Amino acid sequence: MSRWPALAAFGGALAVAAGLVFVSLRRAWRRAAASLAESEALSRQLAVQADELRRRVEESEALRAELELSNIELVEASAEAHHARASAEAAARRKEEVLAILDTVLDSSPVAFALYDRGLRFIRINRAFAEVTGLAALDHIGATLDEVAPMIAPALVPSLQRVLKEDRPLRDVELSAPVSGPRLDSQAATRRYWLASFYPVRTARGGVLGVGALMLEDSERKNLEEQFRQAQKMEAVGRLAGGIAHDFNNLLTVMSSCSELLLRDLAQEDRRRNDVEEIRRAAQRAAGLTRQLLAFSRKQILQPTMVDLNAVVSEMERMLRRVLGEDIQLETVLDPELGFVRADPGQIEQVLMNLVVNARDAMPRGGRIVLRTRNVPRPSGEVLVALEVKDDGIGIASEALPYIFEPFYTTKEQGKGTGLGLSTVYGIVKQSGGDVEVETMPGAGATFRIVLPRYREALVARPVSPARGVSGRTSGTILLVEDEESVRSLAMRVLTREGYVVHSASRGDEAERIFTAHESQIALLVADMILPGLAGIELARRLRERRPALKVLLMSGYTDRDVGSVDRDVDAVGLLQKPFTPDMLLKRVAEQFAGTTNAQSARTG
Repeated sequence: MSRWPALAAFGGALAVAAGLVFVSLRRAWRRAAASLAESEALSRQLAVQADELRRRVEESEALRAELELSNIELVEASAEAHHARASAEAAARRKEEVLAILDTVLDSSPVAFALYDRGLRFIRINRAFAEVTGLAALDHIGATLDEVAPMIAPALVPSLQRVLKEDRPLRDVELSAPVSGPRLDSQAATRRYWLASFYPVRTARGGVLGVGALMLEDSERKNLEEQFRQAQKMEAVGRLAGGIAHDFNNLLTVMSSCSELLLRDLAQEDRRRNDVEEIRRAAQRAAGLTRQLLAFSRKQILQPTMVDLNAVVSEMERMLRRVLGEDIQLETVLDPELGFVRADPGQIEQVLMNLVVNARDAMPRGGRIVLRTRNVPRPSGEVLVALEVKDDGIGIASEALPYIFEPFYTTKEQGKGTGLGLSTVYGIVKQSGGDVEVETMPGAGATFRIVLPRYREALVARPVSPARGVSGRTSGTILLVEDEESVRSLAMRVLTREGYVVHSASRGDEAERIFTAHESQIALLVADMILPGLAGIELARRLRERRPALKVLLMSGYTDRDVGSVDRDVDAVGLLQKPFTPDMLLKRVAEQFAGTTNAQSARTG
């Protein structure tokens, strides 16, 4: 029994203790649970913070990666920029090099190049174009054609404007313009010629920036064509002049001879003598004109010898001073080493006189004329002899230059010139194997230069027996062949009155028949060089084959044949140039019968 209370008390105490423990445990659990809750909340908070931190770390890593990528891109961009800058600099250098090469090519090209803006102001030109205009290349930039090249502007501007207006190229345009300081070699033109092309120059967007022009010098071909045309024209005019002179010489022969015969028959006191004298003087003046025409046409008969031009100038100097008067100073500059020329001395004197008179007329207020002789070496190695006549007169207008050697062309007032002075010079020099050169500038004078082949020493001329004068009547039988009836009739009248027996014919074949019938009697053939059918030279050759001792006298109003070739065909030929007088005819006939000839050094061109 006693045990159970104790046990009960113990149990009670144990229950209390258990209760206390339970309470304590419950409190501890609650605290632990609260702590656990707090811990879980803290864990959750920490997890959230960790997530946030991780997110931020990830964002930081992403940002760092992005920054690294950006840095890489920046480095790459910098490298690319550096490369681009280097490429641009290299491209600029290449562009400069290409432009320099293009400049060199353009400046080395014979093709003139110019680039114009829309206002036709120069943007770029090359050296060839600068030479055309006469200015340095830099002087042209920004200037217009009218400002720097007024002489060629009229030729270029219309084509440039057309390209701008029509916006299309123009190709193979022929242009020409006068040159400054014109030079004329014989009949060469005084202009420069180009074959040009024009094209619009566009911007990158297709707009028209300006006009480009390419000009190829074509002057040599054009001038050669012009010289050829001029030579053809001069040849045609020469043939016309020679033909007219030939026909006129036949008429003048009759006029001169008939007036001479009339004067012989008229008494000194006869009043009709004055009229006849006027007819004779008029015929003589007309004969002078025909001689000038023949000189121009290069069909006159020359007697060339070796001539010293220094001697010609010196011998004529006093006479030239009288012709010039006191207002004009004459100066001579003679080359002591000058070579000889082969020419007719009388014709060379006429050339010099004509050139000096022409220079005098170009200086109405006086001035200075310089006569100069010199040897002129040519690139071919040939040496020519030159005679220059230089004046400081009014010069020659460019539009007149192509015509100054044409017969009857003159710029002088009416009545002050025939227009035959320079044409005579041209014909004589050409017939003598030379050329005429002219340099002139309007207002600054002119220089006429004749050039002839040079001979180192004078050749010894073949001696010619002095001509015997006509005295008393002479006998002999003559075969006269002349197609012009009036001349033939006149010559027969003169010769028969002098005592000759004359058989006449108008044609070569007719003359052969007469010669066959009277071969033993005929001692002299007097024939015109130009006959219908059989020419006089051929007739003489045929008759000489049949009778070598036959004497020959050829008459000519002009001749295309060189007398040297006449000498080769027929030896000892006498020449009688129309128009002739009775005394001249009788003198030549007497010379033939006496065995002398005047043709041994004669020459025609």
